[in-house]
Amino acid sequence: MDPQLKLILDEIHLSKVEFGRQSDDHEAQWERRFSDLDKDRIARDQAVDARFDLLEAACGELQQLRVEHDLDERDARITALEAAVTDLGR
Repeated sequence: MDPQLKLILDEIHLSKVEFGRQSDDHEAQWERRFSDLDKDRIARDQAVDARFDLLEAACGELQQLRVEHDLDERDARITALEAAVTDLGR
């Protein structure tokens, strides 16, 4: 084989190898970046879920307080009505 042609082919081969190495490095950078984004998204999802859990618990507590308050008002009304009926019955 002609020495000049062999030299050119060797250069082409080295260029392909170097390009492949750079391509692999670039792909690894993208994979790391996407991996970091996935981790951030998972952390954000967990934080949002925790906030929703707190809000649901607070709403449940408020609902319970409202029900207890409504029952107390009804009990007071019934007691007042019973007292009024008793006074009318005398």
